[in-house]
Amino acid sequence: MKSNPPVECLIVGAPGVGKTMFALAFLESLGLDEALIYREAPGGRLTGRVWRIAEAKQALVGQGAGTTRGLQWATVDLPLGLAKGRRPVTIVDSTGLPAGVSEDEEIREGAAQTIALLKRIQVILHLVDLTAGGLTDVDTALIRFGRQLPAGRYFLLASKADQAGAHDSLARLRGSANGLDVLAVSALCRHDMLAFTRRLRRALNGPVL
Repeated sequence: MKSNPPVECLIVGAPGVGKTMFALAFLESLGLDEALIYREAPGGRLTGRVWRIAEAKQALVGQGAGTTRGLQWATVDLPLGLAKGRRPVTIVDSTGLPAGVSEDEEIREGAAQTIALLKRIQVILHLVDLTAGGLTDVDTALIRFGRQLPAGRYFLLASKADQAGAHDSLARLRGSANGLDVLAVSALCRHDMLAFTRRLRRALNGPVL
């Protein structure tokens, strides 16, 4: 029997929002200790290696905004529920989308790479940083784009929900989202990641995907 192709899920957001940590926490929430992670630099150079998740958190998660250059991805099997089997999912971590034009050529190329991928990706995982003090122009544009997609194709995720002041920021975000569902997530909180995984599983069980 022919297997289904992977559903591609692209993580987007501003630099420093926590995209890489979120991707690794998602893999960890599935019970994985290690994963084959591919990386494509803005210039097109492709590499891949098996990382232990704990090691990847140390090596791939930057200490400042704009660390990820290009794309990073891993494909895993997501259990769909009792007697429903599994569905392969490719989780894609991307270069942060800056509010303006960056002076860094790699960041500009990586952002262009991400925008091009938005046109064909099946699921968009849009992370908004609850500690950033509000939506950027890029966030607003992504929300507007997400509204046009069928249900289950766009997730608005409020990142860093464990941080001080996040509750008030979450309320403001939900007000700005004008009815869009907002899921609060923290890559450090297993409960949040499991809640996201359940939501994604529900989408993959739907008619669109």
